[in-house]
Amino acid sequence: MLSSLDYLSAKEKSEVHMFIDKAVSRLKKEDRDLPQILMVRDLLSRGIGIHHGGLLPIMKEVIEILFSKSLVKVLFATETFAMGLNLPTRTVVFANTGKHDGRSFRQLLPGEYTQMAGRAGRRGLDPTGTVIIMCNDPEAPPMAGLRAMMLGTPTKLQSQFRLTYNMILNLLRIEALKVEDMIKRSFSENSSQVLLPEHEKNVKASEASLQNLKRDPCPICDIDIDQVHDEIVKYSDLSSEILNLVIQSPIGRRAIVSGRLIVFYDEFKKRRCLGILNRILARDRKFLVLLVAKMGNSRAESEALTKVPYLTMVSGFASRNLKQFTLLTRFHEVAIDISAVELIASMSVRVNFSDAVRSKREEIARITEQLETCLKFQSNWHPLTFSKLKDAQLTVLLTEREEALKIITASKSIKCKNFMKTYSQVHEEYMIKQKIASLKQLISDQNLELLPDYEQRIQVLKDLNYIDEDLNVLLKGRVACEISSGFELIVTELVLNNFLGEYEPEEIVALLSAFVFEGNTKIDVETVTPRLDQGRARILDIVTSTNKVFEAHQVLMTQDEAEFTERMRFGLMEVVYEWARGMSFNSITQLTDVQEGTIVRVITRMDEICREVMAAARIIGDSTLYDKMLLAQEKIKRDIVFCASLYI
Repeated sequence: MLSSLDYLSAKEKSEVHMFIDKAVSRLKKEDRDLPQILMVRDLLSRGIGIHHGGLLPIMKEVIEILFSKSLVKVLFATETFAMGLNLPTRTVVFANTGKHDGRSFRQLLPGEYTQMAGRAGRRGLDPTGTVIIMCNDPEAPPMAGLRAMMLGTPTKLQSQFRLTYNMILNLLRIEALKVEDMIKRSFSENSSQVLLPEHEKNVKASEASLQNLKRDPCPICDIDIDQVHDEIVKYSDLSSEILNLVIQSPIGRRAIVSGRLIVFYDEFKKRRCLGILNRILARDRKFLVLLVAKMGNSRAESEALTKVPYLTMVSGFASRNLKQFTLLTRFHEVAIDISAVELIASMSVRVNFSDAVRSKREEIARITEQLETCLKFQSNWHPLTFSKLKDAQLTVLLTEREEALKIITASKSIKCKNFMKTYSQVHEEYMIKQKIASLKQLISDQNLELLPDYEQRIQVLKDLNYIDEDLNVLLKGRVACEISSGFELIVTELVLNNFLGEYEPEEIVALLSAFVFEGNTKIDVETVTPRLDQGRARILDIVTSTNKVFEAHQVLMTQDEAEFTERMRFGLMEVVYEWARGMSFNSITQLTDVQEGTIVRVITRMDEICREVMAAARIIGDSTLYDKMLLAQEKIKRDIVFCASLYI
């Protein structure tokens, strides 16, 4: 179909041919006739271009420059063209609204669509830009999907900062800069670091409030009020843990039947409420309850009562310190979080919830009658014990809660008439201290998101003898500092075990290609040479043993690290080996299904790895390895792979 299309005039054809001839003149004669170059040249002579990651770098640059000169009228491109180059056009056509992101096929994100569609319309040349979406299926794409792609919320910026062993080791050698300081400067920590001055200001204000607090003396409460307060907090925390554990189990949820009376705080924790359980919303960790009563006549009184624990199981406590619930004139349903629950009573009432929500008079009267009877015994309500549930963890929690209740009941202050006042003062002091501790935690290095990952990686480095217990960088660590292209620990093991020294320069670069090539091939390399096969097996053994150390310390591995042994990362081993031995580029492309552009990128990066291994060899004083890597570097740096850029 494309062979019959021609968009260029005779003058434009001449310009294109002259430019391509000048561009490829820097190549060897045999490289000028590569199939890809001939194919692209034919298309460009008719004003048609292609642009994707598999193209040779020089042909990519030819297409980009000709496109910028308006000598390419139609360009078939992947998103790499739109993402990386500022070259607008009159019309953008989407062949599909989906893409494969390396893991699965998905719809284009709003940011991706906008970036590519935004190329339509050349400033100063076109009054408007046109965007066309092709429909390859009989039916058009669903409008909801198109609307989300075009008008959806842009993808939130996420920090790509990741700790590497090379970075950690280099920072450990610099006294003036700590790893924690580097983490603080990352985008991922930006939002929390911006708030630091505000947190420090709040700490000072809270500390001033704490100093101004005064506790009224009471001869009875002063005996053990601090201990009682701690036990009440413990009792409340244990009750929450018990409830969390119970609702995770189907058997536990069946124990909390509909109709149970539930005492809870409102959403602002300003008032204590009474409700009747309708059902458990286990997925949302909420209870759906019928709100029937509230405690306290005024807002101030209600708020004051919430500061006193609901300990009706302590004899005489409720009558001395708590108010009676006041029934509401109209009942309604609310969903409450389980963290707001103070007590699930062992008492229950019978309710027709659909009639109650509709405020049917007969049902409201029946519920009110039952509640009035229950409220007469409010001071003796006991919590649901869950003692019949057979669970070891639950049994431990119930026992600890019972012990806390015994200490509270036996205390002197719990029976004092001033308990409510003194407890409120102690609790206010406790809350301010908790706030100060929370703010200081936010300010400290311990709050850094990547700190756990850093600590785990430090343990790995200690286990593998890259650093000592005092975080001093050892010889292995100094070698790893020179390897910055990835897989630094594995390459370091290869260098220090004299593994690379046993091979010839051509074989070394062939084996090291596994740390550059991502394994995007369908052809599995079998036997290249027996020596290379042995080297591949040895590398896989080192990778496996190193990954086991990572797993032992629960280090978050990258996808490349985790799938190294599963991917065909040695897929270009034969290609790189033959290239280093002097084979032509056209010949090595016949050895693999990998595209030419990818081959060039892998060999180019091999030059970088050669320099890094040379630096490592210099540190350990291995002149033989240094000379081999220097020779390997010379062997791969030739012809079309290292052709100078047209932009220079």
